[in-house]
Formats: sequence, structure tokens, C-alpha cells
Amino acid sequence: MHVQIILFDGFDPLDVIAPYEVLHAAGQAAEGAVTVELVAAEGTREVPSGTPPLSLRAVGAPDLDRADVILLPGAAGRHTPEPEDTGEGGQWGRRRARTAGHDPGAPRPYARNRPARRGRGGAGT
Repeated sequence: MHVQIILFDGFDPLDVIAPYEVLHAAGQAAEGAVTVELVAAEGTREVPSGTPPLSLRAVGAPDLDRADVILLPGAAGRHTPEPEDTGEGGQWGRRRARTAGHDPGAPRPYARNRPARRGRGGAGT
């Protein structure tokens, strides 16, 4: 099984390094049955993470014919929204949430006032 982890500017280092380490160890334990490499859309280059000054080196471009698994990590660092993303009142994501049928100002179901649970064991019960 061949895994390609796609790097992009601002990637979350933990989302890359943890799976890389696990997959690499699996490959060693399985005598090379699992291989993993870091790639970037632009090909071989140093890719800055969202946690400066850390960057990782991509060894090439993604190859969908060769990869059995493509892993796309999350992003890290501060996101500066584009002007079209800010919606009304400068609240980023509010417009998207409304169009998805969710009002971000509404209370969440799990945040309702509920009586404290008692008698679950532990001290004082």
C-alpha cells in the first residue's frame, strides 16, 4: 500500500508527522508492504507549515495512479478570511452558516440548562 501525504502552505504539522510516523513504522514492520511519501501539488519543494518556522520537503507531485491512499492534513495557524468570506458585520462564516441552515447565534442543543447529575459514584454521592 502506497500513501501520499499532500503538503500545502499552512498545513498542520501534527496532521502530517503523526500519520507519517505510524505509516513508516507499519512499512518497517510489514517488510515494505506500506510506503509513505510527502508530496505537493507544485512538486518537489520546501513547504511552510502553519507553525513557523517549521517546513517539510515534498519529494514530488501527487501521483493518483501510484497512490493507494491520499492523506490531506488540516491547516494550522491564523486564517485571514478573504473579503467575500466575511459576510455581514465582518463575522467570518456567518453567511455560510445561514445558507447551510444553521444560525451561529442560536444556542446549541447540548448547551441547554440541565440539572446537574447526581448519584453517579465518586465522593459525596
